[in-house]
Amino acid sequence: MTQPFVAFPCSSELRTETEKLIINLHAGVDEPQRQLAMSTIDLLIEDLLNGFLLNLIEVLEMKNFMAKLVRSTAGTINKAGTSIASASLKKMDNLQLRPMGEHVAGLMLDVEVEGDVQPWMGVPVTDGLSTEIKALLAGLRGETPSEYIPVAMGVLDQLTDQAVEVYINDSVRLLEVGIVLRKMAGAATSAVKGAMRLMLKKTLPDLDDNQLRALADYIDHLHITDGEPVKIIEVA
Repeated sequence: MTQPFVAFPCSSELRTETEKLIINLHAGVDEPQRQLAMSTIDLLIEDLLNGFLLNLIEVLEMKNFMAKLVRSTAGTINKAGTSIASASLKKMDNLQLRPMGEHVAGLMLDVEVEGDVQPWMGVPVTDGLSTEIKALLAGLRGETPSEYIPVAMGVLDQLTDQAVEVYINDSVRLLEVGIVLRKMAGAATSAVKGAMRLMLKKTLPDLDDNQLRALADYIDHLHITDGEPVKIIEVA
């Protein structure tokens, strides 16, 4: 059964490290996997920020204020994600890490791009949100793309919420952390959502028609309508 995703290409290093972590946790190795888990998360955050944010600077030919705002937003997300991951993982044993590893396995995709199968990581979306994305793309590619800026804000806000849910909140729940770390995770999610909403509010209205059409092409590239998670554990 296929699942729609909004996804991003990941480095071969991230795929290799993620596969190693998942296989080790599934096999029940004795060696602590906290350090490998943290290095994997560092790579994941880097690729996620490149795929969903930083690449837009080049794609949309952003200058000065816009580019600085995007980089600042990426910095906020990096800091929030790294801090909650470091605090959550430092006392976890392998058995506690295993549910999170299995969760991450469900986000790994093999995506065919121009005949070449590439490693990607995804954010699963509902069929309803996938339909909204398709409608947004049609609007942004039409004669008056600026009319769809409010729609774009709404769709991208939903995608932000879903990414936060999948990569932060679900992981924290699976790790079964205590109340202090749950509050810390709540603060991290608020920081990420707030930074993204501010960035969208200050950048989208200033994009011209060509930039909005380029944004549509980029979102379309990341919108995977027939994704299936890689079967890492079965291969192991």
